[in-house]
Amino acid sequence: MEFALDKALKEMSLDEEEPIVLRNLPQFSSCERNEQSIIGRLLCPENQKMSSVIHEMPRIWRVYNRARGIALPNDRFQFIFDSEREMLTILEAGAWTFNDWSMTLERWVEKPPADYLKVLPVWIRLRNIPVNHMTKDTIQEIAEHIGTVTDVAFDPLKPLSKGYVRARVLLDVSRPLRNNRILQTPTGETVTINIEYERIRRRCYQCQRITHDKERCPFNPLNRQVIATGGVKSSTVIPSRLIPQISKDDPLFGVLTNDDVGIDFATGKPKIAKEVLDEMRQYLSVADPEVKKIHIARVRKSVWDLEGDLQGQKTFLRLEAPTKFTTDVDQGKGLVFDFEGIGTSTDGGGEHVVSAVAQGKAMTRLSQPLQSRSATYATASQQELDSTGFKASFSAGSSGIKPSRGKQRRRPSQWKRKAQALKPGGGPKQAVHAEESMKEGTYKRKATHENVWIAKVAKQNDSAVVPVEEPLQH
Repeated sequence: MEFALDKALKEMSLDEEEPIVLRNLPQFSSCERNEQSIIGRLLCPENQKMSSVIHEMPRIWRVYNRARGIALPNDRFQFIFDSEREMLTILEAGAWTFNDWSMTLERWVEKPPADYLKVLPVWIRLRNIPVNHMTKDTIQEIAEHIGTVTDVAFDPLKPLSKGYVRARVLLDVSRPLRNNRILQTPTGETVTINIEYERIRRRCYQCQRITHDKERCPFNPLNRQVIATGGVKSSTVIPSRLIPQISKDDPLFGVLTNDDVGIDFATGKPKIAKEVLDEMRQYLSVADPEVKKIHIARVRKSVWDLEGDLQGQKTFLRLEAPTKFTTDVDQGKGLVFDFEGIGTSTDGGGEHVVSAVAQGKAMTRLSQPLQSRSATYATASQQELDSTGFKASFSAGSSGIKPSRGKQRRRPSQWKRKAQALKPGGGPKQAVHAEESMKEGTYKRKATHENVWIAKVAKQNDSAVVPVEEPLQH
């Protein structure tokens, strides 16, 4: 009796039980199905409903019934596609938005990296670059201070009529989108470089981030009390303890400085990747002092010689893909949305920034086929664009421009024309045309003579006189 009672009490215990062990069998793995899938994250979940995203995005992508959405924890979602080509086309299109707020999309990987779903590929436009420094390396240097550059669209042999150059960067979603940066030339002059972001619709008016609106901005003075109570998280700042430092027991101590392995504050990333540092430490772990001196000299040379080589730092030290240079200046081109200057123009070159009011008239089709099919990336319902009360209605797949109709010919219906042709005399208008033709030396037979339709007679009118082909004598 006591044994049965102890056993019952033990079963009623709330202590943690043994974990469920999942065996390594094919039927328990979905990796094969996930090969053709996209993982995404909502950047502003307060204004983006997950259920609407799951149902509406396949329609916006024009893959309805060929993609299935799955809601995941932490504001993430997954879309599984029937066709890998359609999945790659959507990823190559760049930034996508839902309900005017951005989302990050990346292809599924079994072991995601540290920055997975934390970057957003965006094409940017740079204006006011000095004419004496208009080179692809200058464009890359400026764009590197905005994000990791993947493509630069610039052709020095073609005319530049739009007043800007374009580059594709990977934006850190936790950083603000600055509208301008100050550029200092080698002569000491300063120039303001204006920056525009294509296909970015909404951002916070207070801090220019795309992860929240002004009502939830931690920099808004009205939200200080909410931040103090933990209602709103403060902005992301890199603590000093997280900045890489070289300790005394590190093989790199005395070889490289803390500045060499620190954080690049322009991009917010380490100057040297962790994998490269680990290989350097292993390379320096030798017992022979003479060999160690040679290895130290090689490590220093590999780092210090790349001080002015941006491409080398990117590929060899940070293990990032090299920047691609293309002469297609309109590659992946999208719209620029500006909700602050309504109806204003950025420069005198005729290139207007699309405002909230003029969007319905100024929207043009994008260059890529997929982008032209989903120019607005939003639902067909009206979306409120800003707090001023302006609204604009967009539908996925429309260009925003009504097709122009020419003047329609006012012509009576066919049965009226037949009835008029059968009348004796052919009506007053036909009599007038007959008199005019008699004056000109030609005569059109009336339809009532042989009961032939006018349309057939018009085809049988041949000139009775051979035209004069010689030049006129004056």
